[in-house]
Amino acid sequence: MKLAFPALPLLAIVLSACVENAEEITIRPDGSVAVEIKAKGKPADLADGYAVPLHAPWTAENAATLEWLRVLGGDTGSASVRSNLAALGEANKIIRPKDDLELHVRADFPSVEDLPHWLAPESEPFRTAYLERASDLRVERKGGRTVYVFERTYRGRTFERTDAMSRMKGTLDKKLYEKVEGDAQLTDEERSQVVDSALEAMQHVAVAFASDALLPLYTQGDASLSPQAAERVLGSVREAIARVVVRERLERIIAGVLPPKGQAKSDEAEADLGRLDKEVRETLRASFAQALETERMPGATRNALRGGLEWLFTARDHTEDLGDESFALLVHLPGTIVGGNYDEIDGGAAAWKLDGKTLRDRDRVLRVVSVVE
Repeated sequence: MKLAFPALPLLAIVLSACVENAEEITIRPDGSVAVEIKAKGKPADLADGYAVPLHAPWTAENAATLEWLRVLGGDTGSASVRSNLAALGEANKIIRPKDDLELHVRADFPSVEDLPHWLAPESEPFRTAYLERASDLRVERKGGRTVYVFERTYRGRTFERTDAMSRMKGTLDKKLYEKVEGDAQLTDEERSQVVDSALEAMQHVAVAFASDALLPLYTQGDASLSPQAAERVLGSVREAIARVVVRERLERIIAGVLPPKGQAKSDEAEADLGRLDKEVRETLRASFAQALETERMPGATRNALRGGLEWLFTARDHTEDLGDESFALLVHLPGTIVGGNYDEIDGGAAAWKLDGKTLRDRDRVLRVVSVVE
């Protein structure tokens, strides 16, 4: 859930994913499509997030991918694959924990409409929580020419609503926030303001998760929970989180990473922040489930809402990881490219590069147009 402060280097509790993603799409004149996907990074990062699809119709295109399939399993994100990777240790000559590895796959599809929106396999229960890629191709005859218009949309990822640092940025004085972000020396009064802001932000974000988990009951379900009961559920969650996210603990953590003048930073602060983040998640799960039971929600409905909360956790964690990743897209179209929002033309193909952080809270639409005489 990463409720704490992953945006700040001095408070970071998440290891950088640093995966380089590259996709090459070739659209043939008959409308069929060839796709190649590559992902480069440390094995642990490649095993978390489904950067490369390994299920049919995708086929391995290099020795590293074949070895991955042989010793780890048929995906790049499940718990079983991560467990196999941990057990592998240093024994494998190709898949080594500290060395970058490149996975490479390809597949053919009858049309752009058949391109998958998600790279996770259908067996992944939270498949739709991962990055969605939507593709569209329009082919039209105009003035004796054939015009191809291709669009790739990377769906935006909800971020600020469930990011404590984003909320703190809105509540702290701009200059004070910049001092915190820049790891500058704070006065005791400023440090106290940071603690107050962090306390409110972490509690607010936790309740936002619970609120978002309840919402499908009204937008997709039967609205079987009254507004008053929904508020009681959120109130129960709020009270439970307030017992975990307490001022004294945040004071100790923030004093450890932003110490008073003359004092050294605490080596324990980062670990304590990680423990607090874990406890908040566990408390949110437990209090949400207990509140639903108290309201006498049917078992099936309770399970669905709890599953929705887990979906939100997965989506938030994946969004955080994507922030350290890069994406490259290369698109080949029939004819001559005449325009689009690409970064450059590379060997007759449209090429884009984007940072994973740019997917936070907004879609990225990549477009290219070609003409066949």
